[in-house]
Amino acid sequence: ERFESENVEEQWVTLRTMGRMGRTTPEALPHILQALHDRRGSVRGEAALALGDAKARPAVADLRRLADQDREAHVRRAARAALVRIGP
Repeated sequence: ERFESENVEEQWVTLRTMGRMGRTTPEALPHILQALHDRRGSVRGEAALALGDAKARPAVADLRRLADQDREAHVRRAARAALVRIGP
């Protein structure tokens, strides 16, 4: 599956597409949540944005962790943006 690909560009495109659709399927959500823990910041950031666009409430705790603790500034920004999109 594209979610499990080692090809960062393929994962990035998959996550970006899901985010632009503004939704996640129940089957896709666990894969996107897992992508928040990827070793590559670009994948973590895209996963965060996709979850924000989908307003995925189950992701809030993980997004807060990324927003506060991720080692890469662009991932922290993406997580904060996602939290704003999800709302209170």
